[in-house]
Amino acid sequence: MKLYINTKKLNFDEDNIEHEIILAVSDLEFYGYDLIIDLKDDDKFIKDTLKIKYEKDKEGKDVIKDKQFKVRSDGWNAFPLYEIVDGKITDFDYTKYIKFSYILL
Repeated sequence: MKLYINTKKLNFDEDNIEHEIILAVSDLEFYGYDLIIDLKDDDKFIKDTLKIKYEKDKEGKDVIKDKQFKVRSDGWNAFPLYEIVDGKITDFDYTKYIKFSYILL
């Protein structure tokens, strides 16, 4: 599956590394995407993040109503859960960084 990914580069004082944080992912091309990554349909990232909503058509068959990749945490502050490292999608632990922790209080 070809994924179109929107990212933002951020530096954090804790590790002084530039992180390429994933902001949005789609399997459809959209304006402003930063990179394309091609993954197998059974890749762990797709299995963990792809959420599909179905609805019934006139014949009673399930058809896809909406597809979204969940790449942010739930709640008022939707913190990033993934980043790009060496061209690959990896988990991002936002709890390690003060930038996100003061909002959690």
